[in-house]
Amino acid sequence: MFMTRNYSSTALRHQVAQVLLLAVLLVSTSVLAQENAPDPLMISRTDRLKVFEEVWQTVNKHFFDPDFNGVNWAQVREQYRSQVEAADNKNQLNEALQKMLNELRSSHLEITVVVKLKKKAVEQGLARKVNRKESLSFDSGMKYERIDGKWVVSAIAEGSGAQAAGVQRGWEVTHWNGESAQSDLPFTCELNQQVKVRFVDSRGEEKRLALTCKLYSEPPSPPERITRRLENGTMYLRFTEFSPGTESWLTDQMIQAQTAPAIVMDLRDNQGGTVAVLEKCLAPFFDAPMVLGEFRERNGKQPQLKTKGQSNKAYRGRVIVLINEKTMSAGEIFAAALQETGRAVVVGRKSSGDVLGGMSYGLSQGFRVKIPVWDYHTAKGVRLEKRGVIPDEQVTLTLKDFLEHRDLDLERAQTLLQKK
Repeated sequence: MFMTRNYSSTALRHQVAQVLLLAVLLVSTSVLAQENAPDPLMISRTDRLKVFEEVWQTVNKHFFDPDFNGVNWAQVREQYRSQVEAADNKNQLNEALQKMLNELRSSHLEITVVVKLKKKAVEQGLARKVNRKESLSFDSGMKYERIDGKWVVSAIAEGSGAQAAGVQRGWEVTHWNGESAQSDLPFTCELNQQVKVRFVDSRGEEKRLALTCKLYSEPPSPPERITRRLENGTMYLRFTEFSPGTESWLTDQMIQAQTAPAIVMDLRDNQGGTVAVLEKCLAPFFDAPMVLGEFRERNGKQPQLKTKGQSNKAYRGRVIVLINEKTMSAGEIFAAALQETGRAVVVGRKSSGDVLGGMSYGLSQGFRVKIPVWDYHTAKGVRLEKRGVIPDEQVTLTLKDFLEHRDLDLERAQTLLQKK
């Protein structure tokens, strides 16, 4: 199973404690009815150490590399014990545990925690009624793109502190609470914390704002699946997950595209999915069975990634695959498979390089840890983890193009298709 985490920024090699970025707060009436319930973020020293040991032992048992990427995992355990003991709440514990996991320099390795808040307190914070088990988030409410070496706001969540402060798409983040925003780490904050952020707006003027990291509702959205016809009858297909249902949708689209001279597969921002769906999505592009890569497990097993092909029903026209820095996991494997076999030309920017298979394990106190349990190599032996997929046609995205909503990747694809 591929992990399908959504990142708030691109190229994040170091994960951060997810409770700071996206805390899922389950509104449970059985818990929230207790007016004098203790602070749900509090955790005793005994429970902190218990979670700490659970995380370390689970990684020790299941991490795909028995050599732990050359890291002395036992030494890391001792290094972070004092930080765990010093944590005041689940936020700080989560952050300390994530820093420990980051020592392994691996994707698909993260810690999350779910906490329950009193319904009355949540409704007061949101100034509205909330539904049972409604999922809420807290952070600044901004998503980012890395453009020209800068963090640029790409989206603002409705009801968030960023929206309340008037942040606009296209603004560059230059400072976060007095610290330069040029690092590869995203910007974190505590619930109800006010942070001082400096921006440069689209006119080049500096903006200094105070944002509150407050609760806001982030309704779940279904996987994005888009089909449309481009010039000369080219079929454009976009989907953001290799999740169940994607394979049947893609199969239907490929049937309709049989007479199309070309297909543009847009895998930008594709977060991955399952191996079973991935294999079925690859089939329409090959007329015969083919081995496309292998998964390397800790126990030495190397199951293969295969496609059955579709014989005379396979699509035989030209194929272009669009990728970017947020194409991850199964999206990267798909692009690499078509590129390596010569079945497609890949256009865009180097993919994320997050190509490990992750499994999620439940812990005590509402914590969960996701751990990579296998590595992946292409049929030609290329390890995609950290390397990513390198496009045949690389496209540089500029801030000017971003502000003008120009799709340079698709423009390059159309230019290539005009050539014989």
